[in-house]
Amino acid sequence: MLNIFKAFLIRRIQFFIHNFLIETIVSLLLPIIFMLIIGFVLISQSPVYKNFPDESWILLGIIFSISFASSFLFTFSDIQIMKKTKLLSQINITPTSQISFIFNYILSIIPLEFLRSILIFIILHLLIGTVFNIQFYFFYSIFIILNILLSSNLGFTFGILNFNFEKSSILVFLFIIFIYFFSCWLIPISFYPDPLKIFIEFFPTYILVEFLRSILFENSYSMIFLIFVLFFIIINYMLNIYLYSKNHSS
Repeated sequence: MLNIFKAFLIRRIQFFIHNFLIETIVSLLLPIIFMLIIGFVLISQSPVYKNFPDESWILLGIIFSISFASSFLFTFSDIQIMKKTKLLSQINITPTSQISFIFNYILSIIPLEFLRSILIFIILHLLIGTVFNIQFYFFYSIFIILNILLSSNLGFTFGILNFNFEKSSILVFLFIIFIYFFSCWLIPISFYPDPLKIFIEFFPTYILVEFLRSILFENSYSMIFLIFVLFFIIINYMLNIYLYSKNHSS
């Protein structure tokens, strides 16, 4: 299956080169739109706006939002293209090999998205002039990898289902905004009503973002919550295997 990994990695690089401009614009546009909407609301509530977190707090959220949107949208659109061109149905693999096949496909997305996230982090890091400790950079790498695995798995799910990109673009946009809203990457959880806080605290992307922020601002972390995120990724991965096998047999 190493050849499959290499093939999909090359495919990802080619897609990135050919669609660099549109991919960059879209992955940046969604967080910007979300920030403008939320910013407008917060500015109108001046006492709340004055208590808003500093640049470092928001920096981590911006990196998460760009990385999530980029990995999700690429995987979604790529699976759609492979379905449209019948490439998925032409790949002849046994049911037991489907597990490794999807794993290698998801894995092939990590290198380029990881490098992109590192580059964005360096640029934003230089702009705000903040210095982080060595421990933070190590956990930042874990954070990015888990974020890519989470978002690309969700993108695979949306792509393998019978969604047409042109017809479901609004649905995809709303889904990403939904993820943004409950990840608290821009709005602190303290701003939310109490009934929502219980739901948010078990939201996988919120756990990821807070994991990194707790290391930066509190110098502490809990691996238990990361295990929960890994469990969610595995469940989503198993769902993708089921959806792929169902699509492959039809």
